[in-house]
Amino acid sequence: MLSSAPAAVYRRWRRWLPIIYDRLVTMRYRQQMWAGYVDIVRANPLIQTPGLFHDWLARCYADAQQVAIRQQAEGKDSRVISLGKLLKDMEANSEALTRRRYRLGFALDDRAKADGWFDTFAGAGAVHLDPQVPKRDFDGMTAKVNRVNRYVNKRIAHWDRVGPGASPTFPDMNECIDHLYGLLQKYHPFIAGSALAGEVSLPAWQAIFYRPWIVDTPPAKPQEAIGEAIRLTAKLEPNSKRLLLQLLLAYNRVPASVAIGLLQSGGDRRLAELLLQLDGNDVVRAATIDLLRLLGPPG
Repeated sequence: MLSSAPAAVYRRWRRWLPIIYDRLVTMRYRQQMWAGYVDIVRANPLIQTPGLFHDWLARCYADAQQVAIRQQAEGKDSRVISLGKLLKDMEANSEALTRRRYRLGFALDDRAKADGWFDTFAGAGAVHLDPQVPKRDFDGMTAKVNRVNRYVNKRIAHWDRVGPGASPTFPDMNECIDHLYGLLQKYHPFIAGSALAGEVSLPAWQAIFYRPWIVDTPPAKPQEAIGEAIRLTAKLEPNSKRLLLQLLLAYNRVPASVAIGLLQSGGDRRLAELLLQLDGNDVVRAATIDLLRLLGPPG
């Protein structure tokens, strides 16, 4: 019969594992969503500028992931539950993970396979886990996340007078996340008795981008709306025409061909009212509202 001390240690690991799993899977979710978001923006030049929102979102993502990496790599603080802490505890209590305990999680017909898997993990013929296995993994993890840890400590947790040196790049962060998740995949079967997939399954998070974000704006039909704007500007009087052009240019959505068309045309106030009724471009609509305000009430 197993001694009570190793059994208690093993139960502790079983309690910690779902918490560690949840944090690492959340990092994996963020990683996949960020990659998908970047693909969306790169594929559509119309949403690439102005870049203030993208810059802010990139910083939010980077800070969140780097703090999460720092949390999971912590192994010395007795108050925390983390992957690093699990590895240090397994190093100190390696006898709690025995071949016998591991084999009991399998049906009789599969126990020969379980022996082979345990040999790969703990060493051929080993009775229990070699403490050098989690020690090597902890040391390798610490070296891998060192740049991220230093940046979090000196630039996110607080602003240190001494800088962090080279800042982590997005590839650096991805390598750290992949490394941490790989360690979870390695140890999960020997504690929980089940393997983990390499990727996590996400719901259809992109669905929000198929709907207008400004709820009082009609569905966008930019090419139709701009074409109609060019046709209607034929009657716009010169000063109003130039003002409308300036407003549209200010919204950063008017190509050179549209600008030329507007400059070569003329018209009246009716154009602004018709533009406001267009079922299409939110930019034309917003610029037209501004134009109507500047023109004042009908004469």
